[in-house]
Amino acid sequence: METKAEPRNEKGQTLAEFLAAYDENKYRRPSVTVDMVVFTLNERGELCVMLIRRRNHPFIGRWALPGGWCDVNQSVGENTAKEVFEEAGLTVQPQRIIAVQDRNRHNPPRYAYGVVKIFMLCALVGGQFQEN
Repeated sequence: METKAEPRNEKGQTLAEFLAAYDENKYRRPSVTVDMVVFTLNERGELCVMLIRRRNHPFIGRWALPGGWCDVNQSVGENTAKEVFEEAGLTVQPQRIIAVQDRNRHNPPRYAYGVVKIFMLCALVGGQFQEN
């Protein structure tokens, strides 16, 4: 039986060699945030969207969608559920990505670093709303 040679890149590296030599600081990369859109019905049956009042810069005191920075080694969905629970005490099921945005092209002030904003549509599963 013939043994197939492991593929090598243009530098002659196997995948294991490439990964061992990879310098993650070589390229600038954006930070990632998740922002959640959670719809619900109020007691009169009217469609509502959940908003939080910002506690931090930018726009302290203004209304916004719940959201936050993505933690390393967690999926977008895991970060989404974590942020809604932290900010509102609610359990959600992320449904789908509804938008991806370059923060510096849409939100002042411009940051000195790149930020990719991922907007997620979520279904409310449970929990007790807590004002942040």
